[in-house]
Amino acid sequence: MPYIRDIDQDRAALLVRASIQAYNAFDTAHPTTCYGGRVTCPDGYEFVECWTGVDEVIYQNTEIYGIVLRSVSAPYKYIFAFRGTWSYDDIVVDLEEIFYEQSAFVPYGKSTPPVPGAKVAAGFWSAYTASSSMAKPMQQQLFDLIGKYQSSSKPIAELYITGHSLGAALCELFTLDVALAKLPFKTVNYNYACPPVGGQAFVDFYDRQPAQQDPHTRTVRIQNTYDYVPCLGLGLGWDYGHVPYAYLIAFHYGRDWEIHPVVNHSAEGYRAVMDCAFASPTGYCLGQPSFRDGSKVYQVTSVEPNPNTVCDFWPERKKMRAAALESKATETAAY
Repeated sequence: MPYIRDIDQDRAALLVRASIQAYNAFDTAHPTTCYGGRVTCPDGYEFVECWTGVDEVIYQNTEIYGIVLRSVSAPYKYIFAFRGTWSYDDIVVDLEEIFYEQSAFVPYGKSTPPVPGAKVAAGFWSAYTASSSMAKPMQQQLFDLIGKYQSSSKPIAELYITGHSLGAALCELFTLDVALAKLPFKTVNYNYACPPVGGQAFVDFYDRQPAQQDPHTRTVRIQNTYDYVPCLGLGLGWDYGHVPYAYLIAFHYGRDWEIHPVVNHSAEGYRAVMDCAFASPTGYCLGQPSFRDGSKVYQVTSVEPNPNTVCDFWPERKKMRAAALESKATETAAY
C-alpha cells in the first residue's frame, strides 16, 4: 500500500471540516429533515442543500446522508460531503460490510459492472443504490444534483468529494462513478477513516482511472494508525483491499495498547491531529492535542506514524499489555 507524506494541506483541512458538517445537517429525531442552519461553512463556502440515502437492511429508513457546499465566487468549487455512521441502521450497514456480503459495482446509467469481478461491500452498495417510497436512490440523487448545477448559472468547475467512516466508503463509490461518467470538470477525493470498500478487482479498476495517475487529483485516504475501522476485514482471507494512496496520522486515547473505537475514530480527532501536524515543522503531531466531540472533551496522544504498524495493532497491543501487566506483577511481588 503506497503511503504518502506530500498532500495538499489546505485541501485536507478544508475537507475534514466539511465531513464534520455533514453530521451536523442530520438529526436522528427527524432523519429526513435537512438541518442546513446547523452547518458551519468553511471560509469562502456556502451551504446549498442535502441529499438522502436509504438504510434498507431492516427498517427501510430514509435519512439525510450528505451536504453540498459551494464556493461563494466563481469559478465554482463544489464539495459533496458524506456523513458517517450515526443511526442504528447505519451500524447494521457497517456490520453487513464486516460479514463480507458483496455486490457488483454497476456504474450509474449502465447495466453491467465495468470489469468482471469488480465487487464492493453489500452494505455500502445498498446505502448507495437503494430507493424508498420517499426517495430516489442516493446514486441517482447525486447525479441529478450534478446535472442541475451544470445547467445553472453556477456550474461546477471543480468537484471535491469527501466523507468520514461510512461516508468515506460511500464517497469512494461516488468518485469512481463520476470518473466513469467522464464529466467536464476536475474531481478530487480526500476521505477520512475509510473502511475497505471492495475487492482487489475493484481496487485495481479504481486505480487505473486517469485521475489516480495525477498526484493533484488522485484519491487520498487519511488514516489514523490506531483506528481499527480502516482495518476491518484485512488479513483475514477475504477479498478486500484499500484504494491507494494513504496519508497516515497516529493518535490514541488512553494507554496505547487499548483500542478506543469511538475516540480513535473520531472525525474531530482527525481534524485536531491534522491541524497540529500541519502547523509543525516536522510534519507530524507530537504531543497531546485535545478536541471536543459532542458534549465531551478528549485529550489524545499523537506520535509519528509508523507505516510498519498499520493494521497490525491487535497483536502488538496484546503484547504490550501483557508486558505491562507482567511488569506490574513483578513490582507488586517485590514489595
